[in-house]
Amino acid sequence: MEMIIEELTRIETSARGVVERAAAEKGRLDERIAKKADEITKAAEAMADAEAAEARAKAAAETDAKLAEINANAQRWAASLEKQYADNHAAWETEIFNRLLA
Repeated sequence: MEMIIEELTRIETSARGVVERAAAEKGRLDERIAKKADEITKAAEAMADAEAAEARAKAAAETDAKLAEINANAQRWAASLEKQYADNHAAWETEIFNRLLA
């Protein structure tokens, strides 16, 4: 009977050792998983930041292009008005003067 108790004690001690090693290994795995999750999160944030910066740069370039187009149109329009004034100024002066005298 004493042999059986000793054998059961040995088995229990061995089982405790297995459980302790398993708990230690689980702790190490948990740390590795947490570290890997942090790395993935940081990589995802970096990618998102890069994509956001790219989107901002693209939007700024599109806005600059639209503004340049608007400015070019405004300059053409102003030049057209200036030419029309230069071409017709004398005729308009004469017409206004004649209307005033009539």
